[in-house]
Amino acid sequence: MSKFKSNAIWPIDSDVLDEYGRPQSSDTHYHREQALAVCRGLESDGLGGLGEVFPIRTWVTTVEDD
Repeated sequence: MSKFKSNAIWPIDSDVLDEYGRPQSSDTHYHREQALAVCRGLESDGLGGLGEVFPIRTWVTTVEDD
């Protein structure tokens, strides 16, 4: 069964960094609709729903189980 990942690229000054020091984040979900909803929420409400920091880009990817 596939899982889905919500992904976001953040402004460099946002202090959101992945494990490689890149300004991006991701989270894994069991349903594509969940991942899409997270992306929509980030785009409309910003990081943490606070309306202060917004992603430059969001997208959903499929993650295949091993």
